[in-house]
Amino acid sequence: MLHPAHRTYSQHARALLQEPSKFDCLFDKLKRQDRTFVIDRGICSPETLQRYELDYLITCEQNYSGGGWKNEKPSMSFSRFRRKNHKDDHRVITFECQESIRRRDGSLRSISVQSVGRAARPSRLP
Repeated sequence: MLHPAHRTYSQHARALLQEPSKFDCLFDKLKRQDRTFVIDRGICSPETLQRYELDYLITCEQNYSGGGWKNEKPSMSFSRFRRKNHKDDHRVITFECQESIRRRDGSLRSISVQSVGRAARPSRLP
């Protein structure tokens, strides 16, 4: 086992998130529910996610290729503007989203997001 000083960020995060009771110590007693966390899906098992039943979890996974996007399903889109090298250089990034029930756990919903536009290939998040 590594000394705590030699752990990577994801190792620290995984160890902390796996036990809600340890993680709760970072919050006042009255603020230990209804929190919203954004977590890299790769560091948490489905069992770990279930332990946070009093909170809201948003998980993400870049370059997801699990087949969550269905071309025949309805989707919604939105755009964001991003400045590049100087204030007059703007880039519009458009995203499309689809909602579904998670295959592994029907109590969770999945929102697939893909960026479209200038990119040669869409990038997808489950």
